Amino acid sequence: MTKSISLFSDFSQRFGQIIIENVRDFAIFAIDLDGRILSWNLGVQYLLGYEEAEFLGQDFSIIFTPEDREREIPNAERVQAINEGRAEDTRWHLRKDGTRFFANGLAMPIKDDDGNVVFFTKILRDETTRKQMEDEREEILKREHESKKALYNEPHNSDS
Repeated sequence: MTKSISLFSDFSQRFGQIIIENVRDFAIFAIDLDGRILSWNLGVQYLLGYEEAEFLGQDFSIIFTPEDREREIPNAERVQAINEGRAEDTRWHLRKDGTRFFANGLAMPIKDDDGNVVFFTKILRDETTRKQMEDEREEILKREHESKKALYNEPHNSDS
């Protein structure tokens, strides 16, 4: 029975590793306690545009906008992850080429057997299309509301 559990555990670890390495819709990477990037998956290349060699070792703040870096959001995200067990964000991020994309992100602390945080995992998913559709919908509703308001407030001619 112990051998079966060990084989399953080995399979589970390898299976999880294969999934993380090959998933493309999510950028998944590990960050050390100082914010340096420790690992990379294909989703990072697909979503952020970085090759593995150029991504590893970088400060993970490179994916944040200058405004968020100025407000120290990358550090605040790690602190929140430690204090609350996770830090979720939905905000604009940066690709390697400098273009912005709207992403849903999750940072989680990974702890050792003693409960000490040893690194963080960051997961990003591109939500730009959804965000653009929401913004367009809001704009259409705003224009529709303004048109109705203007029509209602327009003086009416009466022939009496």
